[in-house]
Amino acid sequence: MSRPLKVFLSHAHADATRVRALHNRLVADGVDSWLDKEKLIPGQDWEREIRKAVREADVVIVCLSKKFNERGYRQKEVRIALDEAEILPEGEIFIIPARLEECENLENLRKWHWVDLFEDDGYERLMNALNKKGKVTKRNQQNDNKEFRIFYDLTSHFECAVTDTDAETLAKYLLEMETRIMHRLEMPDKANDDQVIAYETQRGEFFDQKEGKTLQFALIIHGKKVVLSKKTNKVGHLNMRGVLSMSEVPEMLIMTITQGEKASILRFDSDNMPREYFKKFVAGTIKELEHVFSVVKITKE
Repeated sequence: MSRPLKVFLSHAHADATRVRALHNRLVADGVDSWLDKEKLIPGQDWEREIRKAVREADVVIVCLSKKFNERGYRQKEVRIALDEAEILPEGEIFIIPARLEECENLENLRKWHWVDLFEDDGYERLMNALNKKGKVTKRNQQNDNKEFRIFYDLTSHFECAVTDTDAETLAKYLLEMETRIMHRLEMPDKANDDQVIAYETQRGEFFDQKEGKTLQFALIIHGKKVVLSKKTNKVGHLNMRGVLSMSEVPEMLIMTITQGEKASILRFDSDNMPREYFKKFVAGTIKELEHVFSVVKITKE
């Protein structure tokens, strides 16, 4: 199969965060993953587009959970997939039930063996199945797997659409914006009234995930955490605060920029910065971007 393997993800809206993480990981691994939040645009006939996407897919992954089993409207996608499976040769992989958590399989999917994505080897087993259907282009394993990690949903995340520019231009603009000067945020230490904690940017890395073969780019911003005393000391004509400790914060902020049909989708993620700092960093970046581009909020979690 010369083109990327096409995969349709059927899921409950309540599982959107977990399924988006799966979608991002599949895309990073060279799969053409179809996710409603990414592909559907306002005004489209929802049912028609879903039916078209299922019929064009090489594989349908049904993301099972307790919530999915409660929501009957998603069963329509499953019925369409079952209709398509009927006309395929016996034994050909088309439907893969994928459990996101411990839950019952749907009655009409029990003839197909499922994969448990919450198990340590779940994703690897899923990729093995997809590779049997059609060869999937493997991700670049260089740079200590940074390209692999950046597509995870992390503890804090925010997503917005940026118009008036393409993804590559936006990525390079952000890199220059975030690294040309040091950005610092300070807040009182909740555990010690005599201290202030600051997070500041240090340097950035730019990644073209597939060397120009995909419209997705990423930035990794490294930084440091500084603990300062609230008390100031006179140093010449300046009042200076003492530095109590300083530590590196690798991958402090991660940004992925994906080219959509009408806008570039900018996503912020962080596992290594407290949520209140993350929110302020994102707000500051968005404010700077708005001087140049039109920015529309999509999600905030």
